[in-house]
Amino acid sequence: EEQGRKGVTGGGGAMVGDPTEFWMVEMTGHRCVAQGPFKNDARSTNFYLAPELKPYETRPSGEKRQQRVQALLDGAGGEISLPLMIRFTRDQQAPPDRAYRGDIAGNVCREGYESRSISGHINVGARRHSEFLSVVWFTLGSPIATPYLPFYLGMTEVPREFASTEAATIFGQLHLVLEGNPQYRPLVRRVWENFEFSVFSESIALERRVIALLDNG
Repeated sequence: EEQGRKGVTGGGGAMVGDPTEFWMVEMTGHRCVAQGPFKNDARSTNFYLAPELKPYETRPSGEKRQQRVQALLDGAGGEISLPLMIRFTRDQQAPPDRAYRGDIAGNVCREGYESRSISGHINVGARRHSEFLSVVWFTLGSPIATPYLPFYLGMTEVPREFASTEAATIFGQLHLVLEGNPQYRPLVRRVWENFEFSVFSESIALERRVIALLDNG
C-alpha cells in the first residue's frame, strides 16, 4: 500500500504454482489480488484478470495480444509443445524483413524502434521428480535475437559466459544489428530454431537418464 508500483504503465503480477495448478497474484500501487486455482484455461497479456483491479488500468494494451494468443492456441488444436510455445513467443504480424516503429496491435513479440520484448521464458513443471526436472527455458534478450536455453531447478553452475554479462552483451549487439537490418531476422530465427531443436533433443535424453537414476534410488 505504501511502496507500491506506480506510473502510466500500471502494475505487475506473478504466477505461483506446481505441476497441477497455479495462482495469479496481481498488484497495483494500491491493491493486491490473488486468483485461482487455474489449471488449463488462464491467459493474460498486459491487462488485469481481477475485475476489482480494472479501475487502476491506466493504459490497457493487451486485448489485441490476447486475441492473437488465443488464435494461436486454437490453431494448435490442443497439441501444445515446447517448440510450439517458443515459436509463439516470436510471433510478429508484420513482414519479418521490415522495420517498423512502435507496436503493431496484436504482436506477441514486440519488436520495433519504440518498444521491444526484453526476454522470453517458458516454465515447464515436471510431473515426476519436479525438484530435479522442472525447468525454465530462458532467453537473455529478445527472442528474435537470442536462443532459448534450459535452466533446471536446483542447478548450481552455469557456463562462464552466462555467469557474467558476456553472453548478454553479445546478444544485445546482435539485437542492434537486426534492428537496423531487419531483412536478416528470418535467417537468425532459423539458426536459433535449429540450435534449439538440438538442445531440446539433448535435454530429453538427459532427463530420461535422470529419471532412471532417481527411480533406482
